Amino acid sequence: MFRENLLPYWWMLYRHSKVLNQRTDIFRNVEDAFSVKHADFCLNAKSVYLDIGSGSSVVPTFLYQRHHARTYATEMDRVYLDRQKSYMEMLGLSKRDSFVAQREDATRLSFADGSVDFVTAISTCTPACIAGCSAPIANPVAASIASAAAQIFKELFLRVIVKSPLGIHRPARARPRSPRP
Repeated sequence: MFRENLLPYWWMLYRHSKVLNQRTDIFRNVEDAFSVKHADFCLNAKSVYLDIGSGSSVVPTFLYQRHHARTYATEMDRVYLDRQKSYMEMLGLSKRDSFVAQREDATRLSFADGSVDFVTAISTCTPACIAGCSAPIANPVAASIASAAAQIFKELFLRVIVKSPLGIHRPARARPRSPRP
């Protein structure tokens, strides 16, 4: 978190979570902060942002408030869709705002190719799944889920509905880091 300078982003998310009365998950702190940091390079008021499997994540509402991009928080589970809608209410967002919580199946998204500027799928799939799960998974149910997730991400990010590849841009460093002893 320190090496990638994610602490300021984590702190902003932490404060946003407190406003929404939502506890932050320690395992998601890094990926949430990483997503917010990279969204700063990709999102503005004219952008379209898609979060897949929003669940109880505060990232979609945070990024909406930060950038005012057209935001889609998608989820299959009604309980979590209602959670996203309750966040909207707590923040005073209305149907006139460009924040939409909608039911979507990640395997059959309704978005056209090239229509989205930035996509997050935080804790929806592990990097191993995105890479195609190179290590064998013993549990058949877990293997099936991993295989389906890998296919989803290959279609989303390799065929791609995102205008710029992954929407991730890394800022140039001012000076190279010295090697650690």
